Amino acid sequence: YSALRIGQGLMSLFLWVQLLFYGLAAAGWLRGGSGPAVLYFPYYFCAMNLAALFGLVRYGKGHQTTLWQKAKR
Repeated sequence: YSALRIGQGLMSLFLWVQLLFYGLAAAGWLRGGSGPAVLYFPYYFCAMNLAALFGLVRYGKGHQTTLWQKAKR
């Protein structure tokens, strides 16, 4: 029973830390990606992971290739 309570306490702590992190990321987004590092890092961490997810979805749908194309000028 004691180990279960400790596990529940740790999970609760992890949940609050994660919610705080995403809250800081949202505050960084509201500031346009600028501001102190406490907002800058969570915002860009989430933005890069979201961009990677979108890229994987595009690749999975066949809309994205793995080849680079030279920019047209």
